[in-house]
Amino acid sequence: MEGSNCINHIDINTFDFDVTVKMIKVAYSLDLLDYLNDYSDSLFERSKHIIKNDKKGYMCYNYSNKPLIYYYGYSLIMKGTAFKKSKNFIASRNVISMYADLSWFPGMNEKTRDYVERFAFFAKANILELELLSGNQEVMDDYLFF
Repeated sequence: MEGSNCINHIDINTFDFDVTVKMIKVAYSLDLLDYLNDYSDSLFERSKHIIKNDKKGYMCYNYSNKPLIYYYGYSLIMKGTAFKKSKNFIASRNVISMYADLSWFPGMNEKTRDYVERFAFFAKANILELELLSGNQEVMDDYLFF
């Protein structure tokens, strides 16, 4: 990762969720796939930890203005993107399946249901893209009319 020495020493786990999202966006923009994967993992693991260990009060946790489901789903989208960009389509497909249906997410309300629908939409688009990248031309019409 030439040119990325300045971020080798950063402990992403010390940043709040919004800063981690910004770091993920920087890694994506600079095509730093290892960092994209690591930062996405960090956000996913911390989101998962809150869900697992704070079943009653996780909605009160101060991540930012967005609900926890945003960070959970976003981390998975970006992890899947890192795999796709490195041409690991099987791993990308596995990650996509993790955010394709988040209807199980705790604390469901109108705002979180909106995110469930958004992530399902992104999952469908990303699966179609993976199919095309894998050489399956049969999904071309579905992809074009999506």
